[in-house]
Amino acid sequence: MYMTPFQCRVTNAKSDAKAVDTSRARPPRKCFNAATCTMGPRNPMYWMNKEGNNMHEPHLYAPSYSTLYGFPEGAQKDIFVDTNTVNYTPKPFPPAQRCGDRPSRLVSEKNQTSFSQNEFMVSPNCNYHAWLSGDGKIVVGTADRQQQLWDTGIYGMPNIQGNFVARVLSDGTIRVTNQNGEDKWVSPMTKGVGTGPFRLELTNDGQLVFFDSTGTNLWESFWFDNREQSWVTPFNPDPAVWKTFKPNGGRNGTSSGGSSTTGGNSGNSGSSTTGGSSGNSGSTGSVMVGKDIYGNDYNQTRAVNYQGCQAICQSQSQCKAWAFDTCGNSCWLKNLVTSAIDGGSCRTSGVKENNGGDGNSDLSYGNIDVNTDRFGGDIGSVKASNAKDCQAICFRNPGCQSWAFETCGDSTCYMKGSKPSASSRGCFSSGEITAVRARLIRH
Repeated sequence: MYMTPFQCRVTNAKSDAKAVDTSRARPPRKCFNAATCTMGPRNPMYWMNKEGNNMHEPHLYAPSYSTLYGFPEGAQKDIFVDTNTVNYTPKPFPPAQRCGDRPSRLVSEKNQTSFSQNEFMVSPNCNYHAWLSGDGKIVVGTADRQQQLWDTGIYGMPNIQGNFVARVLSDGTIRVTNQNGEDKWVSPMTKGVGTGPFRLELTNDGQLVFFDSTGTNLWESFWFDNREQSWVTPFNPDPAVWKTFKPNGGRNGTSSGGSSTTGGNSGNSGSSTTGGSSGNSGSTGSVMVGKDIYGNDYNQTRAVNYQGCQAICQSQSQCKAWAFDTCGNSCWLKNLVTSAIDGGSCRTSGVKENNGGDGNSDLSYGNIDVNTDRFGGDIGSVKASNAKDCQAICFRNPGCQSWAFETCGDSTCYMKGSKPSASSRGCFSSGEITAVRARLIRH
């Protein structure tokens, strides 16, 4: 990062050496969610130079060649002309997900291009808002506006006043201007980059992400609460979800289904008889890697990983089965269980567990520690009735090792893929899962 750049001349190269796809290389972008990583050949990072930067992180937030930016351990095998399978062609935007009548997306066309100081965006899961403050900052925070997670003030802004409007423009920028057309803030290094139209999404993680029409991430916000640091550091091993994530896969997501030429036995709620393997009624529910439970969708939402999709299904009485796009993090919820078909490397699906995990609603999943939090390691969040309900939701998800539940009104259940240390904190109960689970079914 902090070295003089060198030009290297390679000698004695093998005659059959693969060519690096340099013409389509892109700057790295943060990869908090493995399903939205920028894969394929990537440029070196240039940051905080007088000119020629390609990394937009503000001062004191240095980028790194690490898992946080989508660099897996070992050789980068997707950088060559014959291995770079990134689809650079424009494609239709995936369907917009909404919470009520409020938008979660702005696009650089039609009538969804802006919001003013009396309007706001809402994440599809209803947990986060994005709004304009009186001094012209775009702010992302919790729905009750009590906690601000991020704002554009981190970039520094000119001291101009007025009534501000945030817009997504056809030149590839997000701009906040006053009634005189003066710029309060402009998205860094996005003008003229990528292929329009462009869309700005407020995600279920409380993050603003700016995409072009190919699904490429051009810019993203981060979080002031250091959740990135709790998720990964530059020297952490690859996240476990990457072991099932297909690099360079579909980026915008598609409707669950695809080819229906591969048949299967019908599954029943709480069990799986698909492909010759089955789970017991009342088990954690089947989790089928590479399989798609086709059709009967009543809702499509987003999740960080298949465990999060499974948890959403488990929390809704209407849901009988689910399918998750591991290459695009779309989650399809289904009100009927049908045959599972071949879903390829980008699909994982499952059938909902129907009676509390083991046929005994009084099963002890582990201790419940009152006024205690376990910070970090989150793999997803859902609403729960109480701490015991949150604990049961965690147990029903194979990737969840511990949990934390907010007891002071928000009722959010945080599922964690690890076992962070317990710390004293009011308004939280938490615990580790110590009960034995049923096995994960793979095909």
